[in-house]
Amino acid sequence: MRCPDCGHPFSRVLRAEDKATHEGEEYISRRRECRRCRHRWTTFETQDLPDLDAAFRIQEALHILDQAKAKLALSQPM
Repeated sequence: MRCPDCGHPFSRVLRAEDKATHEGEEYISRRRECRRCRHRWTTFETQDLPDLDAAFRIQEALHILDQAKAKLALSQPM
């Protein structure tokens, strides 16, 4: 995570608190420190839910690919 003060791309987590709830959404609070300038800040992070439609399309494509592989394997002489 980039430092909001100097923009350095690396930081370290000093302290992470368990999940809390705010306005019906769960989040994790983390206290971070920049490795370059030692600036400290707090982040409130939430978990993104996976895109189920995309997961279904990927699974469907894999299924079609498996069917094509099976047909190719059956069509070849032993």
